Amino acid sequence: MLIGTIQVTKCAGADEKVLEAQKWLNKTYRGKTGYVSIKEDGKAGICLSERLVCALQIELGTSKVTGVFGPETKGKFKKECGKLKLGDEDKSKPYIKILQHGLFSKGYNPTAVTGKFGEKTASAVLKLKNNAGFGNTKDSSVNEIWMEAILNSDSYNLVRNGDQKVREIQQMLNKRCYEYCGIKPCDGHASKDTNIGIICLIQKEVGISEEDIKKSNGCFGPKTMELCPNLPDDKRYSKETLKEITRLVQYLLYFNRIGGTEEFSLDGNYDKRTEDNVRNFQRFCKLAPANGMADRKTIMSLLVSTGDPTREAEGCDCATQLDSRKGKELRDAGYKYVGRYLTGCVNEGGKIKDKNLTIEELRELGLVGLRVFPIYQDGGHRKEYFTREQGYKDGLKAIEAANNLCIPKRAVIYVAVDYDFTFDETISRVVPYFGGIKKVMDSKANKNGYVTGGYGARKICEELSKRGLIKFSSVGDISRGYSGNNGYRLPLNWSFDQFTEILFSRNGISFAIDKVAVSGKDKGIEILRSYIFFTTTNKGKENNNDFSKQAAWQKENLEKLGKTVIMVEMNSVEEFIKAWNNLGIIEGKNVGTDMVIIYSHGNERAIMFENGTNTNAITVNGMDRYENNKTGNINDLEPKYIKEFHLFTCNGGNLIFYTKNKENTASVLSKKVINGSVYAYDGNVSFGNSKGGMSVWENRGEGEPRLANNQSGFYEIANKFEIDDAKPLGQVEYKNGEYKP
Repeated sequence: MLIGTIQVTKCAGADEKVLEAQKWLNKTYRGKTGYVSIKEDGKAGICLSERLVCALQIELGTSKVTGVFGPETKGKFKKECGKLKLGDEDKSKPYIKILQHGLFSKGYNPTAVTGKFGEKTASAVLKLKNNAGFGNTKDSSVNEIWMEAILNSDSYNLVRNGDQKVREIQQMLNKRCYEYCGIKPCDGHASKDTNIGIICLIQKEVGISEEDIKKSNGCFGPKTMELCPNLPDDKRYSKETLKEITRLVQYLLYFNRIGGTEEFSLDGNYDKRTEDNVRNFQRFCKLAPANGMADRKTIMSLLVSTGDPTREAEGCDCATQLDSRKGKELRDAGYKYVGRYLTGCVNEGGKIKDKNLTIEELRELGLVGLRVFPIYQDGGHRKEYFTREQGYKDGLKAIEAANNLCIPKRAVIYVAVDYDFTFDETISRVVPYFGGIKKVMDSKANKNGYVTGGYGARKICEELSKRGLIKFSSVGDISRGYSGNNGYRLPLNWSFDQFTEILFSRNGISFAIDKVAVSGKDKGIEILRSYIFFTTTNKGKENNNDFSKQAAWQKENLEKLGKTVIMVEMNSVEEFIKAWNNLGIIEGKNVGTDMVIIYSHGNERAIMFENGTNTNAITVNGMDRYENNKTGNINDLEPKYIKEFHLFTCNGGNLIFYTKNKENTASVLSKKVINGSVYAYDGNVSFGNSKGGMSVWENRGEGEPRLANNQSGFYEIANKFEIDDAKPLGQVEYKNGEYKP
């Protein structure tokens, strides 16, 4: 039935005492400023807790009625009530009735809501205190700390899937630090509240004052960072202090256990088991050095989602479109990975700017050696956005954007969830949204086999991973206030971990980035392909030009590094020029080239497609070495964006010829390479293991180059220019037509 605007229902699982509380609240406080009527369904939870706090705030006369038991509420309760105790009874204001309704809502039985603090109410309070960790107390009085504990929705009993050992630790923390941070849950699930208790005890052990601990409210701030010890030995602190902090770190290691099979010490002794647990955690979180010593970086990573925000990172993400200069500065600062958005724009100082990736940006980032992890986010700043239908639409948009950017097959696309969802909302909204994404990713529309990753809070990524909706997690730990980050472990499948925002400033450029830890599970992407050119003519003959085995060996090694390799068989000038002109062109777009490798015969002025040929070659001037026959001309090749070029021909980088003629095969080729260098050999080249002679290298791969034992070609050039003491240098570098010593 309906009474006014309040729906009254008798639900399965309804509690009569909870229903009584809901009816009493609505009857007593409906229409009063700040109070919102509650559904009368007999179910306890956050809504009932908030309404009970609202009732208390109305009676206390707080400046605002918020449902949050904050400092003003505590202060006014302390002043107005002091302590509610055995023998008290309500007079003009129903403080004891609110208390009794609170006890019933948490499952403790004061017998009836009478407004009198009798023996049954005292017994219920003592039972709650016992469950919260105060087993020996006989004090049943209720001050502001305990009133908050009774009215909130926290549980002090072991709940489903709770860990008894965790609960015992929670009870201990309550007893030791309730005056600093209040009474925290004892439900067997480590949480943000559990970590707050540990932070307060660390602060107490390192000498921070009680007043400052209360002010910090469980924040691991600059003072705590400064005083945080390095375990097991820190000369600033006594053995007793270090043992107590070691015990707290052992608790945290237990909470953050990775594989579920580790054994843990919880006695405060920094033994080998503890050292191994610390080292395992450091390796999992990619904290360097992984030496088993619990330093500030390690302790903060155990306690807060961001970890130590001042630590170094291999990755970053940003909404700024990057060019080669910005990319080089990021690379030179130690970054290897950049998270970039597939689509969209961003508001910067009132100006709308594009944040989407471009082909040109991907090419420039690849050429300077940065890998990209693509992010999709076109909305999602409000919870109503997340539906299964929207997920399907966004999946199609992400696939289309990735296709247009020539992003390689099977790349991971991280779909963002930038909203502070509760657990229930994660299940009811985020899971269906990613279900829609999975449907399109599993369809024929995803011709390149792109893989879904999640980009959001820890708990969201964990729930999506458990359901098989994402492969990897890019964790938004920077949002330390999000409920899905607080007190939760890093997902086992984490690939990237965003932990702090900085203004990146270097050599006259500056832009905002988020620093991102990198696990290495996802190598990111680059659109640059690698090309291996090789000749195969005269197979099995004495004058053999077959380099297919060397090329195959090189391909296998490059693919192990995550590179996309295109094999190009070339047996004529025409085949080489055609393939060269198509370098870096994908679906008509010039995306640039990662690496070019050429296996062929050659000399100081030519790449030859047949050994000993005068015409089936491409040379530095379009003529053979005797100036009698026309050949292909390197100077006629189109310039190409190439990150790295390796020329494995004999004497392609010969320095004697270069010194005398101001050019050689490699130097002329390097003029056709935008951005990168050409690496070639000063001397004759061979491959694989040496059987004696000049080279001392052993255990080389079949396609791995080295100086040949027979250097007749090199000495022929030296004799021609009457140089008696010449020795081949091996691999040398040329850039923009010049030798780079």
